[in-house]
Amino acid sequence: MIKFLLALLIFLFPSFSYAQEGMEDFVMPGNILPDRSMPDYDYAAIFAALPEDIQDEILDETQQVHDYCARQGFFSTMYDCECIGARFFEHRLAEGTETAPLQVVNRLARQCPNEPAMAAYGYSRCINQSVYFQHIADEVCQCAGNEFAQRFARSPSSSFSYLTNLTVSTTSACHSRLLRGGR
Repeated sequence: MIKFLLALLIFLFPSFSYAQEGMEDFVMPGNILPDRSMPDYDYAAIFAALPEDIQDEILDETQQVHDYCARQGFFSTMYDCECIGARFFEHRLAEGTETAPLQVVNRLARQCPNEPAMAAYGYSRCINQSVYFQHIADEVCQCAGNEFAQRFARSPSSSFSYLTNLTVSTTSACHSRLLRGGR
């Protein structure tokens, strides 16, 4: 149980000692769970049952994943690295270590959109385009930023064309709504 609490502390209060190496260097031994058919995983029990050296490897790898995510510029704006770290930890306990960390991170990222940061991003993109509606820019862009974040959370993607289309559609929708007297 103490090890599980330690793992939770890592997710709540991660260190920011950014490693210089990339994630491609991290390879752990194969599956650590004897039974993958458990319907609901008791992560605390699974973690506690592991040998201490495997626990340490999982915690180290999880921290490396978090740190890697945090160093990735715009990726760490779009996605919540705390969430990715927590999901990665759960994935390793539930699925083992057969999949490379970067593949797991890319798959888990869609489950961890960073809505507050994306609302700020959507607002900023809207403000940059507000030359045609400067007199109501703040209201339009507050709406557009929030709607941008909600739509991104429903369907996250790092595609530049997706983000551009999302900016245009949310700004346009909010601008039209505001002009019609809606909020």
